[in-house]
Amino acid sequence: MLCNIQEFKEALSKTISLFEKEVIEDKNLTYQEINTLTENIKTFLELLNNKIETNQIDTYKELIVFLENIEITDKKLLPLTGYLGKILDVIQLLKSNSTRSKNAKKYFRNSLKRTGHDFLFDELSDEDKQKLFDEIINSSALYILLEVSNFAYSSDINPISSLRNSMGDRLPEEYFSELLAGWFIEDIFINQLKNKGFEIDQIGVDTNRKILFKRPKNMGDADILIKYQNKEYKIELQRVGKATKPTKINNEKNESVIKTTLKSHKISDNKVLTILWFGKEPKGIAQINNFLYEKICIIKNSDINNSSNNKVLYKENNIFIDKNYIENNSLSDWNELKNSSITDLAQKLHLE
Repeated sequence: MLCNIQEFKEALSKTISLFEKEVIEDKNLTYQEINTLTENIKTFLELLNNKIETNQIDTYKELIVFLENIEITDKKLLPLTGYLGKILDVIQLLKSNSTRSKNAKKYFRNSLKRTGHDFLFDELSDEDKQKLFDEIINSSALYILLEVSNFAYSSDINPISSLRNSMGDRLPEEYFSELLAGWFIEDIFINQLKNKGFEIDQIGVDTNRKILFKRPKNMGDADILIKYQNKEYKIELQRVGKATKPTKINNEKNESVIKTTLKSHKISDNKVLTILWFGKEPKGIAQINNFLYEKICIIKNSDINNSSNNKVLYKENNIFIDKNYIENNSLSDWNELKNSSITDLAQKLHLE
């Protein structure tokens, strides 16, 4: 927690600001419900902030003494003393140059590296990347505060229960980095299509790039609508860092079919293009399948759902794609996407 007192003050102010109505509602949470749940932790933080602001604590040494000898006269706040370490974790996250804050940014880069898309990192502006980092850090901090409130007071209200289940053993900033890495890839893809002259509408529930703590019913719908001349398609973009060639398909020797995971809701709409963006030499794709590296494979969902089409099959959250289909329906890499004309891309995207 080593820092000067001014850094601590700024991080504490940021912590308190996470309870503002706009911040809570951006997470798809009900402000009134969350306000009741977090009333005591807000009171505790405001008490600490007040002592600092009135110069009762104006040096780092005094801060340490205060935290070591903290006395709570308000009985309602006593349960929080067992979670002081967690509360300080939040302040660490919100200090811009702390180890934990820096690690949050590393988790984001690691998420891109895992799927082989780290080479795209510099394609987004520093301003846009900072917005992504801020969302990871602020969402992680708020998540911890809600977790503390829930544990300390055994509330029946648990707005983060589904997130906790999805997160597993990961830190919140690790989990949220994985989500935002997907948005990062989408934003780069969208920016390139707009630069070509396509009309693009972002239609998903995460268009505002805010992590939602409660999942909307339409969370899995396609996020991108592309229009060109008199045609349009919805696009579901997925980065792929793991793909294999099974030994057998339907008990027959497999010579050319590639398998990767794909959730079933992504293929339900025949008016959607599912685009699989394979990474650059990710660990999850063996060298023997290196023809996949960097491919941007464009699949019509109608092909997946056409029982007579044996080039693209779907079974139990896995998609099986024939190598020839991939070769014939893909951009070879990011550079081809950047260098293609709008008419060439329109043809690839089935918009002509």
